[in-house]
Amino acid sequence: MTGKPRVAITRPLVQAQEMVDMVRRLGGVPLCYPLIQIVPARTQDFLAALREPVDALVFTSVNGVESFIAGRQEAGMVSPPPPAYCVGAATGQAAVRAGLTVRAIPGVAAASHMRGVLEKEYGSPGRVLLVQGREAGTALQDDLSAHGWQVVAAIGYETQATPQAHACVLAVRRGEIDALTFASGSAVRAFYRAWIHGQAQPSCMLQESVLVASIGPKTTEVLRRLGIEPQVTSVTASGHALIEALFAYWAAKDTPFTV
Repeated sequence: MTGKPRVAITRPLVQAQEMVDMVRRLGGVPLCYPLIQIVPARTQDFLAALREPVDALVFTSVNGVESFIAGRQEAGMVSPPPPAYCVGAATGQAAVRAGLTVRAIPGVAAASHMRGVLEKEYGSPGRVLLVQGREAGTALQDDLSAHGWQVVAAIGYETQATPQAHACVLAVRRGEIDALTFASGSAVRAFYRAWIHGQAQPSCMLQESVLVASIGPKTTEVLRRLGIEPQVTSVTASGHALIEALFAYWAAKDTPFTV
């Protein structure tokens, strides 16, 4: 690689600023390709779930927090919400900004860790509202339910692919991107559908064209299911950690580029 490293950031623009700033600060060139857009799911089922009496709120993403707040406003709810438990620092910060009382942010984004935190707080199983996206996995809900917790599952949003997926694929194939970052499984799926559109091109060819970086184990799992092995996986599921891990990889490999 010659010149400054060109890093594709595939997050929605509203969530990409921190990563953009960090890439520039480290001497790279950020290229924004928001592959997905978040669409609210303000269904009657969702609004009804928000009215259910629960002991605690559980959020796995910033989008979940924002959907919960918007749903309460739409439903005209004014009573104080229960305490919140959030997966990830960014989710916790979003909940605090929204005025929620955040009791805990588990250090590890795993179902058993969230359950452990809740059990420590409440002593015995209670009733929780879990706000997620339509494509979210069921591991957390299944784990809580298996240990006696009553889970009110609320689908607050869904993700849709944007036309930028095809532009990003074209840039990769032209050699205009040095690293492709994925911050969610939804972004991976959107890119992959565009990558194989109209042709059965093996996933391994992607890795021959560009370095693939994943925001964490869950996103890496999605990549691997599609036959893509990322060279970089950040330990912490945050945009900051992802970019830090990417540039640390290049430094360890002694990859030459001009800053």
